[in-house]
Amino acid sequence: MTQKVYTDEEFFAKLEERTGDKVADLKKEFETFLAESINDPKLVKYNETEKRSIIRNRFGTNKMRLMGSKTIPWEGVIVGVGDNIDTVAKQKRLTLALYKQDRSKATQPQGAFYEKRLVKASPEGIPLYPPTELNKKFGRANKPLPEHSWLRTLYLIARPINPKTREAGPVQFSRLRINGAPAVDMSAIPLMKPVKFRAINKTNDEDRLKGEYGLNFSKAYTKFTVADIPGMPPIEDLLAGIANHYESLGGLEIYHDENAEDPRRVVITEGTVVNMNLEPNAKTGNVYILVTDESLLFSSTDKTSVMCWIPTDRNIDTDYGVDSRVFLVAKTTRGKARDPLTGETLEGVPGDVMLNVYGIFAPEIFKVSAGAVAVTPSAIVAEEASDEEEDIDEEEPSGW
Repeated sequence: MTQKVYTDEEFFAKLEERTGDKVADLKKEFETFLAESINDPKLVKYNETEKRSIIRNRFGTNKMRLMGSKTIPWEGVIVGVGDNIDTVAKQKRLTLALYKQDRSKATQPQGAFYEKRLVKASPEGIPLYPPTELNKKFGRANKPLPEHSWLRTLYLIARPINPKTREAGPVQFSRLRINGAPAVDMSAIPLMKPVKFRAINKTNDEDRLKGEYGLNFSKAYTKFTVADIPGMPPIEDLLAGIANHYESLGGLEIYHDENAEDPRRVVITEGTVVNMNLEPNAKTGNVYILVTDESLLFSSTDKTSVMCWIPTDRNIDTDYGVDSRVFLVAKTTRGKARDPLTGETLEGVPGDVMLNVYGIFAPEIFKVSAGAVAVTPSAIVAEEASDEEEDIDEEEPSGW
């Protein structure tokens, strides 16, 4: 029986029906795919008509594979890149410490608690995944811990797109978790630009309570494409509009005190740059800026500016000068209080709240140019995971 041959019109019309993408967009995407595939050495024996038919079949197969994935379309802006965390570093360190202290205890079948964490080692002292319910679920209990297990969070202001109706959901603050090798190099992530992408919607009740989306990365399908998004407001309006995360500089002290125990705390704020040093710190690789705002005049402290530490390994914008107005997406931290004369640490005295920056946006209208500044990425020591960050329900056991 001869297989029916469909015309391009029938093919693209059916794809539009099944994917929700417009025929014109599908044809444009196909022409790009065709140009990239036409010189495939495997097709050299076919004529042009046959090549086009084979490539169209590949294109359709890719689309059907995409429709069968757990991912859905999203659009928005990546506003911050979190730290790269090695989720097994602390587990390995504690396992080795107990093994050195009490070998028989560390190697017992059920494992043992050390510093409030269940650990287990092999008779040879190799750190193992302890037999927790989560590790049993993923089939990794009693197996050796990997050398590293990377986890990073991207922070976005985004909305989901219904794959069938193409209707958009509400715009919300979003967290997208990336694990494994893709979490290591962030140099190509398009920060503070409108993007379209696909991701797995893992929003849970806690996320919904906070008015957030929780997303998971897919190694096969999550790719960020810079695109024009009709109706998207200016990025500064998006940042200022996230009420459940926005706070003035003058309110950061109270914000930090209220959220200090939350390892997931992320704040959006804004200020004017009063000083900056873009020479990377020899130990951490970070650069810094000092920002101020009139809200500090009305705060409970006598501070006139806030220190902002900026990592150099994730493409965060530093192309602006003093007196520029900037938005910051960051995690608050409290420094050590020091005697202004001796420089010695003052025990029991709270230091100033500072910002560990995940993203910066400098609106052109408020930007004072300082010329492009080359900041050389340096080796950043990976952070250890907190207990909350380690107990992640991964996509797969590693997986307006």
